[in-house]
Order: sequence, then structure tokens, then C-alpha cells
Amino acid sequence: MTWDPVRSAADDAGASLPIQQRLQRAQARMVTHAPVQLLELGARAEALLGTDAAVERAALMTGLSAEHTHFFPGFGLYLPLPGGIAVGARPSEATSVRVEIARIYGRLGRDEIGAAVSHPMSEVSARVAEEIVGLVADMLGCPVEAVVVLTMPACGESLVAAVAVAAVQAIARADPDQPPLSREARLQYAQQACEGYTRRAFGVAACVAALDGAPPSLLLVDAARRTSREVAPPSRDEVVWGLVHVPPEAKPGGPFAPDFFKLRTAQVQAATLLLRKSPLAVGADPLQTLRDVEHRLIADALALLPDDQQPVVRHLLSEDRRVSRLLMALNRRDGQVLGATLLVSHASLRDDWGNSTPTVQFVYDQGTGVEGLYGMRLTGTGFGGCMLVVGRPFLLPTFLDTVAERYADAYGRPLHTLVL
Repeated sequence: MTWDPVRSAADDAGASLPIQQRLQRAQARMVTHAPVQLLELGARAEALLGTDAAVERAALMTGLSAEHTHFFPGFGLYLPLPGGIAVGARPSEATSVRVEIARIYGRLGRDEIGAAVSHPMSEVSARVAEEIVGLVADMLGCPVEAVVVLTMPACGESLVAAVAVAAVQAIARADPDQPPLSREARLQYAQQACEGYTRRAFGVAACVAALDGAPPSLLLVDAARRTSREVAPPSRDEVVWGLVHVPPEAKPGGPFAPDFFKLRTAQVQAATLLLRKSPLAVGADPLQTLRDVEHRLIADALALLPDDQQPVVRHLLSEDRRVSRLLMALNRRDGQVLGATLLVSHASLRDDWGNSTPTVQFVYDQGTGVEGLYGMRLTGTGFGGCMLVVGRPFLLPTFLDTVAERYADAYGRPLHTLVL
């Protein structure tokens, strides 16, 4: 039996909306939200703080496949989110921060398209921005009066990186005694601020993405060289992206537990030391990081490691190789390969890396066997999880509505979804 996305969505919602209205709603969600440009955000920050303020902007770029770069300098692929971040700053006797959310995208649960809704992460995002700006001001030794203007939604890591990147440059420029920062210094300070806030390993690739991001292009980041290259997005007539914000869920030993990243960091460091001393390191170019393990030698490398390190390293090495497969699928505009690669990546995150929760699995399960849905993957691991979904035009928006309805029925609280 062929799945009818319109009828299924209406049935799952319990009832009431006629098929024609469901079609109209799917079409409305396909219309691109009038984007908030970074220049507009900067102008708003200046209006709030004054023309004498130093204002800097950064893009919100979420990892399509990038979390592995927190643990070794591999390649990360980033997808742009609507809007971005602007930070304005001017010297002050003590640091103070105001946060304004310029626009909220998407919908919650059963709210109609276009209805005014509040994002469940609004207060959290404001708190994140305040704390990171404070960290940067302390780091640079320059107390400031600051404003942060941002758009929603933002997966956790994209928000942290974007605020840090914009804050470093704005606060440095606000201090007349501070010499201009080089690109390298800006990235270094931003990475330090991200690590200071998250209290875990935070790779520089996310900061490069926030600094270099130029929506609507995707961005390929080389974490070792701290460089990037824009990747043309597929046509929305062929492929549409969706975002499902999955509320964080703490559980003992799980990906949101305090010690999760400490354990993973220790396992990766121990495995890297072992491989440096192994026969794999013999030659003109000895192994320094996991990035140096050749694809043909992955099985040999894993065989040298203790049982507890093998799945962790397997995920990191295979994820770095999957970036090239995602690029190939994007270049060929092949939604099937793109989605299948995301599904494999998600399975590796869940089974090898140990990053899943019941709510994440619930959202994932709703996509099983759905016509027009190519694939999905968790992103922003360990800090504000989001599910990236890719599918065909008009069918994907209806799936997002359906999963929001089912989630509300199962958990008694709304789920925020967005057509990118």
C-alpha cells in the first residue's frame, strides 16, 4: 500500500483538517521564510547600543556531519540555519549583556502556520549568549556593555560557536588598546570561549563555520588547516531540509550526562597514543591524529585497540569518511544517497558513539518507511539535540507536521519543527 502523506497526517492528527487544508498547510511551509540578513541583525544591534558600538556578525551553521571534529582535526560539513547572530559592544566599567531574539521560525505542535509562537529554547539561548559574552569579556580583559541580536532556532553548538565568534571580534574592536585580531587569534579565542562554556572538547571547525558561513551555501571545513569552501545547495525543487528540535533529555551515562564527553575524550586520547606507537605509525609521515589513519587501514587500526575504544574510534573514522560521500551526493543532487548516508551516520552515532535518548529514537522511528523522506540524523550532539531531516518537496513539510502531532500525543508537550 502506498503511503499517502496528506491522509496519514490528517489521520494521525485525529481528525479534523480536510485534505485540502493539509495540502495548503504543506505548501505554506514550503514557502521560504523571509530571511533575516546578517546586515539587518547588525543594524539592530547598533540601534540598540548606539553608532559608537563595535558590531560583529556570525552565521548559524549546524553540523550535517561535523561533531567528530571536536575530537580530531577532520573535515566537517555544515548546513546554514536561517538568520544568524550579531553582537554589539562598547567599553564599560562592568560587563552587562542584553539579548534580543529578532525572529522565531517554524511552528509548535498543532499551532497554525504563521501563528505567533514562542520557542522552547528562547530563555536557554538568551542565557547561553549572556554567559559566553561574559566569558569573552573576561578573557580579553575588557568589560563591556553588550547586546546580542539572534534569530531562532539554533542547535546548541551552532549557537555557542556563533556567539563566541561574533563576541570575540566585537569586544576586541571595542577596546581601543586592543590591537586588531588576526583570523587565527579570533578563532583561538572563540574556541577557548566555547570550551570554557561547554566544559568539554569543542573543535575549532564549528568556529570556522560560524566565521565563514555564507547562507544559503553549505560549508566544508578543514579543521586541520582552519580553512573552508562553500558548497552549492541543492535546488529546493529537488531536496528540502527540515529541522526537528528534540528537547534535551538527561539520563545516567547518556550523551547529556556531565561525564559523557570526558569519557569519550579520554578514550580518543588513549586510542591515539596507542596508534602512534603502533606499526601504522612507521614511515615518513608518522601518525599524529586519527585523521592520519588511511581508509584501507581502518580495520587494522581498530584491531590494535581495546574493546571499549574500538566503537568510539570506528565512529570517528567512518564519520570523517562519510563527509566525502555526502559531498558526492550533494554534487550529484542525489537525495537517496544523501539520505541513506545520513541514516548510516545516525546509526553510528547511536550504536558506536552511544548518543541517543528515547525522545530522539521516537522522532527517528516516525520516519521509518515514509515515502518522500530520504533520511535524518541527530546533530548538535550533547548540547541541545536537533534532528536534521531531508526529503522531497511538499512531502517533507507534511512529515514534520505529523511527527509534531505524534510527539505531542506521546509526551504531552509540543515539538518545534522548521522547513529550512
